[in-house]
Amino acid sequence: MDKEVRKQRALRITLILGAIVFGAGALDALSQGLLYIGIPQAIGALANGLGVYFQPRLTRAFDAFLLFTNSIVCMLTAIQAFASGGQYLPYAWFVAGIVSLVAGAFVFIKYLQAQRRA
Repeated sequence: MDKEVRKQRALRITLILGAIVFGAGALDALSQGLLYIGIPQAIGALANGLGVYFQPRLTRAFDAFLLFTNSIVCMLTAIQAFASGGQYLPYAWFVAGIVSLVAGAFVFIKYLQAQRRA
């Protein structure tokens, strides 16, 4: 399997998982009336869903944008989970946010390097 195909498949799986997790989180938060966390999660789920659909046509810059968006939503969710007295789940959201931030930075740096070569 080609290296680029594996990267695209990994990104697609990441976007699908993000859409599912953020969608479930948005439904839960909105059902509790927590609009300040439910709306960003719904936007994150929608962005990931659109990213899955349009992924073969997207640039690396947009891939990085989606990862940065995921990072922000994860951090907001971690803050909300800490505020509501969560014990372990906030740390998982925080780690997911850091991983998304690092991955987004890596993808964006690769995009900039490719632009300089072109």
